Amino acid sequence: MLRELSEKNKKILLRYMHKEINETTQSVVKSILNGNIEEQITYPPDTRLTDEEIESMRQVKNISSIESALIKIILDACANPIFSLFSVIDGVTDPDDCNWKGVSILDRVDSDKDVEEFLHDSFYDSYWDFKEE
Repeated sequence: MLRELSEKNKKILLRYMHKEINETTQSVVKSILNGNIEEQITYPPDTRLTDEEIESMRQVKNISSIESALIKIILDACANPIFSLFSVIDGVTDPDDCNWKGVSILDRVDSDKDVEEFLHDSFYDSYWDFKEE
């Protein structure tokens, strides 16, 4: 059984997204500055940095003020697609110029209810559908 998203859960979800954006950014910047960014890359699937790219990233740590600049850039890059996703969910943005009405995020009342397919399970595999378009 489902019901409209409560204000409490909406606040929890939004706060969680901000926390994830910040934690991801801090982790990525730390990996860049420590010279092991190649271990952080999970998207797009099947992506690897070249040896030249890895060496370039290792040299970045020697640039003054790079840490604060990277934090600002990565925070913004993480937040933009989430804002766009919420706009699509809300129905104020049409994905692919279709007649989109929006979707709802609902509170789950019955936690024992099995969900057949979770969005997070489909996310990485759906990249290949996107590339085929």
